[in-house]
Amino acid sequence: MLEIIVQYILLVAIVLGISYFVYLLKEKDAKIKEDYYGITANILKLETEETTEKTIKNILRAIGEAVIFVEENFKTDYNDVKEEKALLISKELIENLNLKSTISDKAIKHIIKLICATLPATNLIE
Repeated sequence: MLEIIVQYILLVAIVLGISYFVYLLKEKDAKIKEDYYGITANILKLETEETTEKTIKNILRAIGEAVIFVEENFKTDYNDVKEEKALLISKELIENLNLKSTISDKAIKHIIKLICATLPATNLIE
């Protein structure tokens, strides 16, 4: 009986927590889809007119292409060296997008690390 009461209390607390979170988002007038999972506001810090979903996807694709290129062609290099090579290639690809905002090296490195984390492992023990 006590377990059921505790479960109901936890369920009510979760519903209240989610409701409060939604309230805070509406109070700040933040649109989750426009922020593209926090990447736009927290990492890239783009100008307002550049915060479109298409622009963010193009930036992420450019960095992703650079990371995949480096991972495929420089497998034996150390991760720090590969990160720097991916950074240089990413910056070049982002410059081709003709953005008004400048994206810092630190922000690009954060995204490089996120993309590397999603790549399949290459050192699996068989």
